[in-house]
Amino acid sequence: MATLKDSKNHKLGDLMMNKSTEMKQSWNCSWDSIAFWITFSVSFFVYQLTVAPSISGGDSGELVAEGCKLGTAHPPGYPLYVIIVFIVTTLGDLLLPLNYSKAWMVNTMSCIFGSFASAFLTSSIHSILTRKGQRNLVRSRRNVIDIVAAVTMGLLHSSSSIAWQYSTTAEVFSLHNLFVALIVHSAIQYEVKPSLATYLKGAFVCGFALTNQHTSILLSLPVILWVLSVTRLYTPNKASTTAVKGQMVYVILLASITFMSSIIVFYATLPFFSKLYHHAGSWGDVTTLSGLFNHIRRKDYGTLRLFSGNDSNSEGFLERIFMWAKDFVFYQGKPFVAICFVVGCQKVVRTEQLRRSAKSQFYSTRKSLVKIDAVGSYRNLDFEIDGPGVEMAILCSLLFYVLIFHFLSNLPLSSDLFFGVHQRFWLHPNLLCFLIAGLGLSYGMNELCDQFRGIRQVVIIFTPVFLVGCALMKGLVDNDQSDNYHFHDYASSILSTLPKKSLLLINYDQQWTSIRYLQECEGFRDDVTSIHVGMMSYDWWKEKRELYPHIHFPGTHYSRKGDGFNFSKFVKANYDTSNGIFIGGRPSYIDPMYQQVFEEIPHGIVNRIVRKSEVDVHHDRYRRSSKLIWKKVVKEYALHGLPDMSKYGQVTWESTIVREFYDHLTSRATHLLHLAVAQVGNKSKIVPSLAEACAWLEIVALNDELSIKIPALWKNLGIGYMHLVRSKEDNFPSLEELLVRDMTKHFQVDIKTIWWDGKSDWKTWASNRWEANWGRFLRMEEAKFDSSYESVKSIYEQVMETLGRRGPGRDVSS
Repeated sequence: MATLKDSKNHKLGDLMMNKSTEMKQSWNCSWDSIAFWITFSVSFFVYQLTVAPSISGGDSGELVAEGCKLGTAHPPGYPLYVIIVFIVTTLGDLLLPLNYSKAWMVNTMSCIFGSFASAFLTSSIHSILTRKGQRNLVRSRRNVIDIVAAVTMGLLHSSSSIAWQYSTTAEVFSLHNLFVALIVHSAIQYEVKPSLATYLKGAFVCGFALTNQHTSILLSLPVILWVLSVTRLYTPNKASTTAVKGQMVYVILLASITFMSSIIVFYATLPFFSKLYHHAGSWGDVTTLSGLFNHIRRKDYGTLRLFSGNDSNSEGFLERIFMWAKDFVFYQGKPFVAICFVVGCQKVVRTEQLRRSAKSQFYSTRKSLVKIDAVGSYRNLDFEIDGPGVEMAILCSLLFYVLIFHFLSNLPLSSDLFFGVHQRFWLHPNLLCFLIAGLGLSYGMNELCDQFRGIRQVVIIFTPVFLVGCALMKGLVDNDQSDNYHFHDYASSILSTLPKKSLLLINYDQQWTSIRYLQECEGFRDDVTSIHVGMMSYDWWKEKRELYPHIHFPGTHYSRKGDGFNFSKFVKANYDTSNGIFIGGRPSYIDPMYQQVFEEIPHGIVNRIVRKSEVDVHHDRYRRSSKLIWKKVVKEYALHGLPDMSKYGQVTWESTIVREFYDHLTSRATHLLHLAVAQVGNKSKIVPSLAEACAWLEIVALNDELSIKIPALWKNLGIGYMHLVRSKEDNFPSLEELLVRDMTKHFQVDIKTIWWDGKSDWKTWASNRWEANWGRFLRMEEAKFDSSYESVKSIYEQVMETLGRRGPGRDVSS
């Protein structure tokens, strides 16, 4: 009877324990959901307030364009992202009003991805903190701290500048960040409740992630190794629990099939869609097995390389890691998160040490409460975890990514723009750092609350909430993309100036991606044939030629040897059949014949290719025609203006728009100056052309910080003013006659501050400007390498000696 009673008491105790565990799990699950949706809702709200209405820089335009037409994006093709873009834009066209662009739809999709990434980060932190089931009181202080810590780090992650940037623009990195969060979340769930379902779910997510961004392997690999090392299979109801080797092999095989199938299915869509929607502008020839394999492994760029150019001056391994750590501590996470991260690392290491040494019940084997029926002859298997905790696996995964990625990456980070490109790949380790920081924040808050009581505990708990509010408010200002139409305007400013049915050759990625979006998704100026010069240089281009029936290709592809054609042959073959050939960027290879036969004439933001024998050398005709072109350029920028460089620094693609704008202002003015100077001594009136060239160069000198470092700018200004002073003409045009209407509103410094006032003697003013500009030219060390330096110096010194002045000592401001 006693034995029966003891048995009943034992069963009753087990039942009560199970019920208690279920209640705790239910409580944790409900609060986990609340924390998840708080993070998602707040993140999505602030992202939507600041979402970009059109395409941004980088690969944004190309990815949306390929998604609109189910094309093939640049290697490795991003099949999952392209398919999602197609679904989103197709449904958006059906359900949304016409005033929403396809770019906005995809940008909003990024908002959703980014918000879910932070939400799963929050859930992961909360799951780790509450998985032990140690809460004795449901409404305890520790529960509140865990939720506050998890939500705080989730929202601080959302407010970090690069996470915010790529959550409001169309790029693969917001989806990649979501996959990083999902892989981590799946690993945590597997440790909390190991089963065949969570095992296969993790394998599927890891494979799925590789169809979007290859760097996810640097997280998937260590997580997979951790799962394999800690997983044990047992047959229940045995006197001794012995691992079943056959079942383990079976489960690994099943997971491998799940992992590979999720990859193969999506990459198989590349040749399928390429055959079904074969159209101009898509990358590569993925219709063959070798072509598909080369595309997936990024052969065109160089496998396991970010940069295909010269990386001999690139930074070293340790320097790159230091730059990442500096960026995280001072710009992404801020010192508060960095301190929490250090505390979190200490807590993770200490926890693992205690687990290994004490083998207490708290740190002992976590055993599945649910029996899994395996398919086939293996049934009633229990999944159990015996090994390092998941937080240690996450810390090791972080270390693995930081070491391997910075060993392989080769972008020269001395370039601000390349630094911004490289910075995108820090989203991955940053998310892992925020997770560990969440553990550190919870531990630190608990320690402080153990030392203080009353109102001080409330202050400790809600201080992180205050920091989150400050970070979000600051982010709403710093990361606001709601007026970012810059690349849309940039592409429009190029296409709007081109004649109908002309040919545009592009060898500059930002022109290509933005123009491709406008032509493919918005149908703007699709009468213009645009071809990427760099894409023509690959062997697979021979398969693309048939997509351009009106273009003649004098060979298989653009090359310096073999069956290919050089640039001059291509231009000659299409010169008479196209309504003008224009180029953005430069030819990929030096071509002496091209330089000998053709000349590039500035035409707005691009150049027109003209035979040298057909170049119009009359300065006034060029002045009038080119000004009409620039009126169209300025008109496209009239509503939104140029990117604000105080907001868009040199690390952003938007800064390149400003760079190009000033470069082409300079090119147009320099070409006009060259034509006008060539007419000196003729009866032609050259003062309007000389004055206009000087005015445009002065605008550049006043507003562009990079151009003022170039000696040629000051030399050309001096040449222009020198010929104005020597001119026999009496009339000097007004500033309004020299500039395009509404042009000056795009510049911070008004040219009127240094231009002729209209009252004094304009030749005296021009003489002073000549002296100031050539004086600055001669003071520049770089100017000594200019071939005309000595002649400029000789003229300048002779004039100064005649005037009885010392030179070159005066500053431009004088």
